[in-house]
Amino acid sequence: MRPRGEELESVQKMYWAGADYVLSLATVSGRMIASTILEDEDVLSLDQQVEVVRTIAPELVGRTLGDADVRSKTDCTVVGVERNGTVITDVGPAFRVEASDELVIAGTDDGIRRFTEQMT
Repeated sequence: MRPRGEELESVQKMYWAGADYVLSLATVSGRMIASTILEDEDVLSLDQQVEVVRTIAPELVGRTLGDADVRSKTDCTVVGVERNGTVITDVGPAFRVEASDELVIAGTDDGIRRFTEQMT
């Protein structure tokens, strides 16, 4: 039995009802978007979870994302930055991180752990 969950609240109910596996529309959509961001990562595999988290990164302050080489060092992608109450999504390699920035990063569980260890 493999029902589809339109709402995240429905997922647990479907498991309780006896489903072996539930496809949450939000989870599948998020993983498809992440697969575009993360290029070669297999984000739709069942043993990997992709997270999108907001964090500070003191080790990046004053540096550009390109110079910091975040992607190759951590397997995470910076997908946005909140700066002074505004979310910036145009964050290419020339984007310079400021002290007050909160970064929005996407990556696997291991990638998020590496980012946290190296950049925060």
